[in-house]
Amino acid sequence: HTTFHAFLGCSLDGYIAGPNGELDWLTVFDNTGYDEFFTSVDALAMGRTTFEVMRESAPDYYEGMPIHVLSTTLEPGPHPPMGRSRVT
Repeated sequence: HTTFHAFLGCSLDGYIAGPNGELDWLTVFDNTGYDEFFTSVDALAMGRTTFEVMRESAPDYYEGMPIHVLSTTLEPGPHPPMGRSRVT
């Protein structure tokens, strides 16, 4: 039995990042429930732009978490994981 739960962070225009890729607006809210929710997550799905921003700005945030990137432009197949476990 598989269950899918969504916890979405997006602005009214449907994007998570600002025009310059910034995500700082997400951190100004206290007690959104995200930290508690995240402890129950087994894998993530995110768009290519969010994946690239997180990989460059905070790669350790999702360390060890399987991430499925939804994209029509990213090369298909496995990519190096985020975080310190990444092979360099």
